[in-house]
Amino acid sequence: MTVLGRMASMIAHDLRNALSTIKMNLQILNRKHSNPGDPEQEHTQIGLDQVRYMEQFLSDMLSYARPEKLQSDWHQLDTIIEDALTAVSHIVEKYAIEVVCNLDKGLPRIYCDRFKVIAALRNLIENAIHAMSDGGVMTISGQLQEQSANPWITIEVSDAGCGIEEDVIGDVMEPFFTTRTKGTGLGLAIVNRIIIDHNGSIRVKDNSPKGTVFVIDLPYTPLALETERA
Repeated sequence: MTVLGRMASMIAHDLRNALSTIKMNLQILNRKHSNPGDPEQEHTQIGLDQVRYMEQFLSDMLSYARPEKLQSDWHQLDTIIEDALTAVSHIVEKYAIEVVCNLDKGLPRIYCDRFKVIAALRNLIENAIHAMSDGGVMTISGQLQEQSANPWITIEVSDAGCGIEEDVIGDVMEPFFTTRTKGTGLGLAIVNRIIIDHNGSIRVKDNSPKGTVFVIDLPYTPLALETERA
């Protein structure tokens, strides 16, 4: 992973410089052909979309190959979920998605890297939205599980979309695996790494009669919380 991280950094550095030049020139051309219906603008827009796709691919590759150290602190789960939803609000509106949040009252704070958990939830939420291209209901739930000596918080992101084929459901967390015609295949692998880095786990299950549920379990230690408060 160390070698892969160095290689990814070198590739990203060189390609980003080239992509920046291409992107700047395409933006200039796009502005020159800004009249509606101008065929040249359509071509430049296609080029810009491809550049953005490659930029996202490089970003995902770096995130996976060169993970950063967690910057953890105590955070409220409902605020984290709210921030993740705010980040994708434009997509929610575009696809006419109804969002339902079922969070237990009085959920404790969790010790986590806020930005990384937001990024993980945002990825799952975006996947749920794209699975419901014709609209639908997406549900996000949060519960405190206290059945053992080591309580944890369970977060579920469920959709009523097209679902995942049974024969590939075990592969969705693998790097570079994707069922989309266009995608890096690193999104869920990055989510998986973020959750594992937090000593948690993530799994996917069927959401009968249709759709998918991603289940995240994050550890919670009441004793540590009381010590921190003191």
